[in-house]
Amino acid sequence: MLDLIDEYSKAQVFSSEKVLLGKVEILKKLGDKKILLRVRDDVVNLLYTSFIITVSNDVHGLVTYKANLLEFKKESESDKTYDVVCELVEMLEIIQRRENFKIKVLIPTTISVYDNANKPVLDGFRNHLKLPAEIRDISASGVFVQTKADLRIGQVIEFMFDKAGQPFPLAAEIIRSKKYESGLVGFGCKFINLPEVNESSIRRYIFKLQLAKVKEK
Repeated sequence: MLDLIDEYSKAQVFSSEKVLLGKVEILKKLGDKKILLRVRDDVVNLLYTSFIITVSNDVHGLVTYKANLLEFKKESESDKTYDVVCELVEMLEIIQRRENFKIKVLIPTTISVYDNANKPVLDGFRNHLKLPAEIRDISASGVFVQTKADLRIGQVIEFMFDKAGQPFPLAAEIIRSKKYESGLVGFGCKFINLPEVNESSIRRYIFKLQLAKVKEK
């Protein structure tokens, strides 16, 4: 959870009812789930045992956590700020600066294919067409998939996404295609009927991959 904190210094704190309390400064990590904040005295007076903190920077975006206040102190009575220790107990949301940030991946999968009327495309007379494929990039709005089958624009593919914790199905409509000399065909697809909770899981997965790539540089 705290791997993300290394990339951030700006933060805002909110009440549990999502009322903005003020800005704070992230000083450092203190362990597995704890961080040290520098907080103005007028903001400390508004903090309850549980609160919400949103950390941000100009590159990666916003990450929101549920937090518990553990302790606070100040160096002297004349000091206008407190050092506040809090525990991050749950990551609530990630919002990227670039809304549909796309990242390259290589994820083997099996896709089911449906026609424009949402009817299964058949392999023969009865069997539902299932094809081996590879996801080559992914964003919060869609995927680029490669396979050997020559599918059509307007068809819908469905597959299980198991890279963000609990697996869930994704459906995406083919909106463009590209043939390669190798015989593979690539399909740009936009997600359809995507529940908000699954979109959030995809964003979280993309964000962690993005952050890992930044740390490799």
